[in-house]
Amino acid sequence: MKFDDVIVNHIGEFGLYQKTQLILLCLPSLITSINALSWTFAGADVLHRCRLDTETFDSHNYWNAPEGFFNSSCKNIKSHPEWKSCPFDECNFQNGTMCAETGNGFVFDRSIVSYSAVERWEFVCDWSVLKAVIQSAYYIGQMAGSLIFGFLGDRIGRRSVFFIAIVLQIIGTAGLAVSPHWLLYGLFRICVGFAHPGIFVIAVIISMEMVGPSKRKMAAAFTGIFFALGQVLLGGLAYFVRDYQLLHAYVTIPAIFFFPIGGMIVPESARWLISQERYEEADKVLRTAARINGRQLPERWWQDIDDYSKESKPARKHNYLDLVRTPRIRTISLATFFCWPVVSMVYYGMSMKTDFLGVTCIQHSYLVD
Repeated sequence: MKFDDVIVNHIGEFGLYQKTQLILLCLPSLITSINALSWTFAGADVLHRCRLDTETFDSHNYWNAPEGFFNSSCKNIKSHPEWKSCPFDECNFQNGTMCAETGNGFVFDRSIVSYSAVERWEFVCDWSVLKAVIQSAYYIGQMAGSLIFGFLGDRIGRRSVFFIAIVLQIIGTAGLAVSPHWLLYGLFRICVGFAHPGIFVIAVIISMEMVGPSKRKMAAAFTGIFFALGQVLLGGLAYFVRDYQLLHAYVTIPAIFFFPIGGMIVPESARWLISQERYEEADKVLRTAARINGRQLPERWWQDIDDYSKESKPARKHNYLDLVRTPRIRTISLATFFCWPVVSMVYYGMSMKTDFLGVTCIQHSYLVD
């Protein structure tokens, strides 16, 4: 007897237990989704200009300047009696003008975003590249998390990885709200990116392992729906909360609320426990599932599974080369290797590039989502 037979015959493919656990598993993915695209709003592009000599540093009236200052760059032409703005390569030194860097900082337009990380650390002009660095930090963490959590998920268990990732997500999300320096902010972006696969991917795995064979695609799609829902919620939250620090702080609250899900409520995957021959622990999980679903689990059911696994034990261990060993599998693998990066690049490119539709970042989030 295989484990799938236990699910189908004695637990139920998709009973009340699986439905409840599926929703609980998906809830932390809301925060993961929000963190993935929060930089779209925290680092939103806003209009800025050089600060006038007559303006104080607590002045934030973007429109209180001569017309030539709007959309200004880092360099200015000084020509008595007024300052005019131009890019450095357009500066000329005729008629007594001179080119100089502005030393007064910048004034940002707060009509759409009241306070962004771009304004706080002045990620404009020569420093504008740091916007891309901050966003890339998330994907550095995500790549590392995929490698490490994928390995740990098979070694220490799905639930343990899920719990660790939720803790890292809480720490990272809270850190984004209080970071005093952009470098520390980038480190916390790595932290939340690192937690991403430990939450979302592990949630998909546990969901597929606890339902019957005919419900696995539905379970995986359901977790994806929650990920998309998180992005919709982010757009709504960003509409009402336009200070990037408050935005991160409000996201931290539900992240803390979801902490018990990974630590106490969601059990270990019974399928993983069986693969580790921890049958008594798996029995406890499955008996709870059977009771909630109104089904009966036979005594010492794992003996049949153990006998079957010994009889059908493969002659050799498989490795990554098996993905390209036969023509059919090779075709599927190469198609996946190509399609998945393309889909990801298009998806994240459209989600994060907020100006190509000619609307604000908040309007853009709803159009794309």
